[in-house]
Amino acid sequence: MEGIPRKPAPTSMSRLVHRFALVACLAWAASGCETTAPYEYGPTEAGLGDAEVGRPAFTVGDEFWFDTRGGSIFVEVFAGEDNGRLVFRRDLQQETFLYTPDLALIAIRRPFGSDQRFDPHDGRLEFPLKVGKTWARTFRVSSTDAQRTVQRTRRCEVIDAGQASVPAGRFAALRIECTLRELGASRVVREEVVYAPAVGRIIAHSTRDRSVDVRLTEFSRAP
Repeated sequence: MEGIPRKPAPTSMSRLVHRFALVACLAWAASGCETTAPYEYGPTEAGLGDAEVGRPAFTVGDEFWFDTRGGSIFVEVFAGEDNGRLVFRRDLQQETFLYTPDLALIAIRRPFGSDQRFDPHDGRLEFPLKVGKTWARTFRVSSTDAQRTVQRTRRCEVIDAGQASVPAGRFAALRIECTLRELGASRVVREEVVYAPAVGRIIAHSTRDRSVDVRLTEFSRAP
């Protein structure tokens, strides 16, 4: 998105302190250290309100750090575009994630594991975003090491705009609620997704049963 504020890259010392704290927390996870608590969400101060939010834009080298309820940390670095798909790499896991320009997931490539494909994509976001907007996407999920392909349907609605606090900071954001159903299964997964235009990424994603709980902890924009 044009005009996205660029957060200054943290200094080497602040990065070192932040990452040391996360590593220390992981080391003490068995003693009850929580790396992810529920994020805060409050009334809007920035007036997203009725405004339409367009697609984000990225520069090669942009970094986005996340943590999970399970105590793991992953970093996605923007590596460019491939035939119109956005390419993000997770170097520690040696994985490549391919997204549509709307940040819906298309594929996960792993050099030493099973690749996954979402055909045509997983429908997580659909720009432009605006309070009250709804969408639905039916897609197939397949992996290279499995004979079975599953069909899922994700339905989403932008519920409201507000201020969301995650470890990376406090941002004007849109809150999106989704339901995910798998064909032939009775279980329904209920998701909450928080998207911050100033970051250009989903800054929090959780499920009702807390099986997924991901938050943005740090980000930096390449010059």
